[in-house]
Amino acid sequence: MHDGGVIILIIVGLITSLQFVVRFIIDPFVKNKNGEKNKYSKIKILLSVFYCIFFFVLLFLDVQGFFEYK
Repeated sequence: MHDGGVIILIIVGLITSLQFVVRFIIDPFVKNKNGEKNKYSKIKILLSVFYCIFFFVLLFLDVQGFFEYK
């Protein structure tokens, strides 16, 4: 039997982590390309990447059946 709440939590976490990636990595890159001065924050980039990897690992574990119960 599978708990549907876990997959919903993982999907919400992935959406949030991808928003962090867009806000802290892609948006400053686009602004720098357009000529605006915008500094990258290494801490925010590292935390965004870690958050994204964390939820991808949770998704992989869920697909493999790690969170299933009998």
